[in-house]
Amino acid sequence: MLSNTLPRMENTHVGVGTISLAPRYIYSQIEVPIHLIMEDLKLKGLRIADRHAGLDLEHCLVAIRKLAVFHASSIALRDKDPQALMRYERGLCHESQPASLVAFVNGCAEALGKQVVKWPELNPRIREKLVKLSSVFYEKGSESTRFEQDDFNVLNHGDFWVNNMMFRYDERKKPVDAIFVDFQLSKHGSPAIDLLYFFGTSPSDDVRIHHRDLLLREYYASLTATMADLKCSTEAPGFDKLQEALRKRAFYEVIASFVILPLVLVEVEVQKGLDEIIKPDGTQENPGFESKIYRKVMTRVLPLFDSMGLLDV
Repeated sequence: MLSNTLPRMENTHVGVGTISLAPRYIYSQIEVPIHLIMEDLKLKGLRIADRHAGLDLEHCLVAIRKLAVFHASSIALRDKDPQALMRYERGLCHESQPASLVAFVNGCAEALGKQVVKWPELNPRIREKLVKLSSVFYEKGSESTRFEQDDFNVLNHGDFWVNNMMFRYDERKKPVDAIFVDFQLSKHGSPAIDLLYFFGTSPSDDVRIHHRDLLLREYYASLTATMADLKCSTEAPGFDKLQEALRKRAFYEVIASFVILPLVLVEVEVQKGLDEIIKPDGTQENPGFESKIYRKVMTRVLPLFDSMGLLDV
């Protein structure tokens, strides 16, 4: 991604303007010791926002518009080279991922099911559904992100959450641009993958509740404007088609909320690495599920997921 695909995506803007999507690649070695050297964005004044607070509307608008530019740039590259994105086929959920990842993701649904017993504000049937869901959780995630040739497809960042975007600010400390990092899960497929992952992990709860439609419309406006600027031969979908894709793949927001959001909202003093979360018997001890902020979000979101049929096996 850093040495080849991203620079080529940035080059699609030559003649239109300059664009930075990611840190500048400097050097890498695939032999032991494996390593990668890239630009330090902090030296340019970019920084990460507060993951515990979640992104406010201003930060979300900057992030979602830049995501649209990222997606449009990938379309412009694919128009010139139809094979350019084909290697990015897996992402977080894919049948070819290792069994350890499948077990971890399924374990998140099981661990949350155990945690909600302590949340009397939730209907008990939700816990029962989570227990059943845990055995097929990863499988359903793979179904929700499966590549379909006839879809409107882009190169997804694949891990599009608050810690993987760094913001540039103006003199008034307002966010004006974002550059993305960490591309290990990039995936060619529906833009719903990045959008649902973002909604499930990164906005403040106020933005989640009140501004989702605004963010989608801003994403769409930025996507279509950038595709027009880059003279993409691929036709942009209608806004209704984008909404249809989000509904069709809605389960992926459940994946993001169960797997990534606990890691986002865990208190710093009790956070653990994945090797500490997964116990020798395969069960999980994830302090993120005990976070007060996580509980506040999920006691609102789980009934919504349930009403949409997303917790049914």
